[in-house]
Amino acid sequence: YNWIHAYPNACCLVIALYYGGGDFARTLHIVTMCGLDADCNAGVIMPVIGISQGPGAIPEKYMHPAFERLTTYMRGTYSEITTEELVDRTVSASRMPWQTPDTACQAQATECPTIEACK
Repeated sequence: YNWIHAYPNACCLVIALYYGGGDFARTLHIVTMCGLDADCNAGVIMPVIGISQGPGAIPEKYMHPAFERLTTYMRGTYSEITTEELVDRTVSASRMPWQTPDTACQAQATECPTIEACK
């Protein structure tokens, strides 16, 4: 695999994010029509739209009962998980400590630029 493909693929992502304007379907259309590594580019960028805007950003036509539950090769909690639960856990894990309600720093979120500042 030639590592140089990373540059045009990154360009596809930037183009799709910019011209997609946060619209899930439009962004998906743009990123796949750019070509190159279309499946991976879509796989990288579409979760960004879904996570940043929530599951409601995904048009109903892209939802299918087959995707409501994932069965994976992983053991334990993630061997079988609903898509909604996976999204919720991913969003929760991506939050910084001062972005959760149970953090002492919550009231001062704008004054907590780093984790160390919240300690």
